[in-house]
Amino acid sequence: SVTGDCPMSTLSVDTIQGKTTAGTLKLPSDYIVQAVHFTTSTKSFHSTNSFTDSGFDATIAPRYNNSKILVLGNFAIYLSGNQQNNVAETAVHRNDSTVLGKFTVRAYDYGSSGVLIERPVSMNFLDSPATTSTVTYTLYTKMTSGNTLIFNDDADDSSSITLMEIAQ
Repeated sequence: SVTGDCPMSTLSVDTIQGKTTAGTLKLPSDYIVQAVHFTTSTKSFHSTNSFTDSGFDATIAPRYNNSKILVLGNFAIYLSGNQQNNVAETAVHRNDSTVLGKFTVRAYDYGSSGVLIERPVSMNFLDSPATTSTVTYTLYTKMTSGNTLIFNDDADDSSSITLMEIAQ
């Protein structure tokens, strides 16, 4: 039994490896294994009426095949159009095929004189890619009605995607 003050110690190591096999260290559940972040302040315009790659993507190579990937996105979106109902749709894809989820940006012009709406959009998805191969998450966009979806219209705007691998 220890009584009184217990001095703290410092553990310094150069390498941690699995007990029997290097590289198989078991991490606690819900531990963040790694994070990847992509950010840009480049202005981009999107006006097609079918889903196309927006140029916003991030790639991660999960260390464990049972990990979950938390996909976080923050986008500075502007929607312009000369219709009463201006709608842009976005979708997050894994490896250009699996759709994780969609969100819609809508602007309604009551005066029929055109509209420009600025809207920060945040989204998050929890994915289970079941692989240790590289996985790319990409934002796709399309205009359903209206003229143009603009990312980062102002000089101080930026948009980002963050990926976090979470151990299970």
